[in-house]
Amino acid sequence: MKKILIIEDDKYFLDILYSLLEEKNYEIDVAEDGMTAIKKLQGASFDIILLDRHLPEVDGEEILNLIKMQSTSPRVIVITGDPQEGTEERVMFQGADAYLEKPFELKALIKLIEKN
Repeated sequence: MKKILIIEDDKYFLDILYSLLEEKNYEIDVAEDGMTAIKKLQGASFDIILLDRHLPEVDGEEILNLIKMQSTSPRVIVITGDPQEGTEERVMFQGADAYLEKPFELKALIKLIEKN
């Protein structure tokens, strides 16, 4: 079973993702801000991180950099509701494994999670 950390500050969207992934029998943990995410990343290992780009306290791109500095880093799917020109290229260069713009089809997310 894959262990997933959802880092998302939009409670409504977080609840949707949580319900969808729980239904698929993934082990899920959540963080609603950057500092909580960093603490959870230091205390546990995850297979996949769903990472919102804009977060309170610590930005998603900073968290991505911290994740990718680890010797064994999980797969990271960056999610944003505020796409700006060059963002996708930048986060992919920083080590993201995938990039999704909100709104996206949940099937697309599941496909990325299932990808090896």
